[in-house]
Amino acid sequence: MTVDFHAHILPGADHGCRDRAMATAQLALIASGGTDTVVATPHFYPHRDNIRAFLARRAAAVERLLSCERPCGLRICLGAEVQVCEGLEELEELDRLCVQGTKVILLEMPHGKWSERLTATVLAIAESGYTPVLAHVDRYPSREIEKLLKRGALAQLNADAFAGFFSRRRALRYLQGGAVVALGSDLHGTDAESYVPFTKALRRLGEQGEQVLARSAALLCGAQDIAGKGERV
Repeated sequence: MTVDFHAHILPGADHGCRDRAMATAQLALIASGGTDTVVATPHFYPHRDNIRAFLARRAAAVERLLSCERPCGLRICLGAEVQVCEGLEELEELDRLCVQGTKVILLEMPHGKWSERLTATVLAIAESGYTPVLAHVDRYPSREIEKLLKRGALAQLNADAFAGFFSRRRALRYLQGGAVVALGSDLHGTDAESYVPFTKALRRLGEQGEQVLARSAALLCGAQDIAGKGERV
């Protein structure tokens, strides 16, 4: 199973996908890269979003996506990219932001230095029975992200981290540490070149890439396709 764990493909849910036409083009792009499972992860900003309003907007976007032509064999799971703020673990209905059918939640850390309370929030979410996965850990300050990785946090890498010399060295270090459980394209828009890093990264990583994909598949055990027809991944 080839899993793209992080993509913005829901039309109208956030700035990553404008409309049905863009979503259709994105799905074709994903499938052409050999991906067979993609997690739709629209942004959720707790300081800006009301969770009920977000869920309604996401549901409407899913309906629009379901009306698009979908490449044969491409499964789409529904989640969110949730920005972490202090006290996020206390948010009502936090479980609704997990990948549907699982307790896996994709968390986006803020830029800059993190407070101890922010780090504690991630750990509290894990202690509450969720499986937090930190989005695009290649983007964060090394010193900050490594505090969480050393405490058992799971990580998702963006594929374009393997495109640069220094970012590649750092990404490989995280891979070797065993914390990386997912790769993502973080797809926004329909630039054909934007999906190339994902396919290239898997090709270059070889066995390491296969191991990460196996971890992703395990995390998505029980997740349903958005069509809601009982398909499992």
